[in-house]
Formats: sequence, C-alpha cells, structure tokens
Amino acid sequence: MRKKRLFWQLFISYLLITCLVLLIIGIYTANSFRTFYYQQSEKELLSRAKLIAPQVLRLYKKGNNANLGLLCKTLGRSSETRITVILPDGKVIADSVSNPAGMDNHSDRLEVIEAMKGRVGSSRRYSYTTRQNRLYVAIPLKLKNKIIGVLRTSFQVTQIDNTLADVGIKMFIGWGIASICIAILMLAASRRISRPLEELREGAERFASGDLRFRLPTGHTQEVSVLAEAMNDMAEQLDQRINTAVAQRNEQRAILRSMVEGVFAVGPDERIISMNQAAKHLLGVESLVVNEKSIQELIRNNSLQEFVRRALSCDNTIESEILFQTEERRNITAYGTRLRDAKNRQIGAVIVLHDVTMLRKLENVRRDFVANVSHELRTPITSIKGFVETLIDGAYANQADLQSFLDIIAKQADRLNAIIED
Repeated sequence: MRKKRLFWQLFISYLLITCLVLLIIGIYTANSFRTFYYQQSEKELLSRAKLIAPQVLRLYKKGNNANLGLLCKTLGRSSETRITVILPDGKVIADSVSNPAGMDNHSDRLEVIEAMKGRVGSSRRYSYTTRQNRLYVAIPLKLKNKIIGVLRTSFQVTQIDNTLADVGIKMFIGWGIASICIAILMLAASRRISRPLEELREGAERFASGDLRFRLPTGHTQEVSVLAEAMNDMAEQLDQRINTAVAQRNEQRAILRSMVEGVFAVGPDERIISMNQAAKHLLGVESLVVNEKSIQELIRNNSLQEFVRRALSCDNTIESEILFQTEERRNITAYGTRLRDAKNRQIGAVIVLHDVTMLRKLENVRRDFVANVSHELRTPITSIKGFVETLIDGAYANQADLQSFLDIIAKQADRLNAIIED
C-alpha cells in the first residue's frame, strides 16, 4: 500500500476536524436560533392572548357569542393571528378563521389541557382545520378564580421556518467561506509543520547514501532543532568512525599485502573471509575473487582442509607442516587459531602459512654435506693415524721407511687441508 505524505495527512485531518467543528457549531447555532425564534413567538402569542383576554371575558359574561366571534375575526385579521375561544368541555365557541360549529372538540389538544390546569399551554403541530403547521399558545380564562374557558392564539410556523431557512443559507455561505479560509490557513500550517520533517527525511536519505558531510538545518521549533542537531552529531560521529574503520582496513590490507607469510581467514562454515596475495601464491589460488568461497572449492589439499577443521574446533593454537604439490613441491608450516569478535564470540579461524621449502632444502644439503665431509675426512685421518702408529711402534729406526711414511703423512695432511678448504 502506498503511504501518504505527512503533509496531506495533516492537511486533510485538520480540514476534516475544522469542518466537523464548524458543522457542529452550525447545527447547534441553527437549533439555538430555531429554539430562540419559537420561544420569542410563544412569548408574542402569549402577549397577544393576555391583551385580548379582558375583551373576551367581557363579551363572554354577556353571553354574546356572535359578538365574541366577530371580535376574534377582527383582532385576528389585524394581528395576523388565529384566535380561538374554547369552553372547559372542549367546545369551540369562537374562532377567527373557521366556523365554530364545524370544528372538532378541542378537549384533547395539549395546549388546551395545560390551560385547563391553570397553566400556559403551548404546542406545535399540524392543524387539520387550516391545513397548516401552526404554533399554539393557550391561557386559561378565569372568572372569580374559576376557569370558565380557554383563550388560544396561534399563527403559521411557515414564517419562522422561512426566516430560519434564510438564516441557515447565510450560515451555510459563511460556513463555506470560513472553511475556505481555514483550508488555506491549514494548508500553510501543514506545510510549515511538515516541511522541517521532509528536510529531516531528505537529510536522512543523504546520510544513508553516504553523504555524511551534509548538515541538516536546525529549524525554528525546539523538537525539530533538537532532532536535527542529534542527527548531525550522529552523522559526524559516524563519518569519523567510518574514516577510522577505512583507515584501519587500508592499514590491515597494506600489512597483509606486504607480508611474506600467507594469511587467510575462514568462517564457521569453512568459507573464505579474506586471503592475502602471499597465501594465494603459496596455495596456488588463481581466482581473483575468493571471498565467500569454500576452502574445498579453492584448495584441493586434504591435509590443509583437515587442518582448517581442527583450527575451527580447537581452543588453542595448532601447528602442522603440510606438503603441497603444485607446479613445484612446497613445504608449508601452518599455524591456526580461532578468530573471535569484539564480544569474544567465535566467528571463524585464521591460518598463517610459512613457506619452509628452502629451509628443508638447506637442511637436506647440510645433511648430505656432513655425510660427504665425514666420509672424505675419514680416509686421510685413518691413513695419517696408521702411519703415525707404525712410526711409534719403531719404524722410525729405518731411515728409508721413515722418509716414506713422513711423505705419506704430509700428502694426507695436504689432502685433509684441501678438503677443509673445499
């Protein structure tokens, strides 16, 4: 799923919240206006009823229903109000709109019931007589503290509804204008909030791509400023550590390249981690890329493979001399030990190789030389020793033998000297 940008999430969220708040305020205001208008209308009808009540009572006392009906019609036309006089039994005796004789009994009307209890009654309902929605207010007509009837005033609620509709349209227009203005403000606010975070994201991407010398702007808010400074410090420290690691790696590579000894490291799965050029030369490895390749793939020597397994399993440093038969016969002394990380966990083994082929050749030459020299020296020494013993035994009395023996001794001494010189 494609993720939305923070800017749009903030803008849409703010806009929806604002529109919802405005809608709630609009509904509440409309209902308040509606309630206010109806309450004011009820008060107005109540005032009209109280003004008419004395005249109605005067005519009622005389029992002149005709004049009472005429009064209701006259006052009703002048005030645009329907006026009705109702007896306690619910019978209508006067009405400004309809003929009382054709009207239903009104004893079940809510406003009439309340008025008969001595209170002001009011209701809003549909009138079957006038075929209209009307607002009714009824007051009791009292004579000597006795309720003798009910005086009811009413008018159409259409006027109120039309007024409320006009107010609602104006409120809706105002709500729309306010929503547009707030949307513009929210757009700017969302941009102001999301822009520093986008800069942080761009900076993090540049850090991830390796541009650790880039520095984030600190911004104007405390949280963003602290975060930007922390990321800048992190990038600086990471740059220093990477430079240090690169320097150490280059130094190690230079040391490994300059070493006469062959060095290679293997992982627990006997795959090559690294190998210097001297090791490649000693082992006859021709592949340029050796990392992640197994020791069995690169080096076809069972003795070395077994030595690597021992180095991975032994705690102590091990040593062994291995014979290699590549283009020429090589004698290599191998030293192996476990390779551990900073937490002292085994991550493989490191093998150091010394080429002792020349040393073994020199040892053979020395051994042959000693054997040859011993053999060559034995003959003149034996001859000299024999003739000297002969002379000691008395042969020196014979002058002829003495001279012959001495010549032989001198000759053997010269031969011995020549061997020593060789």
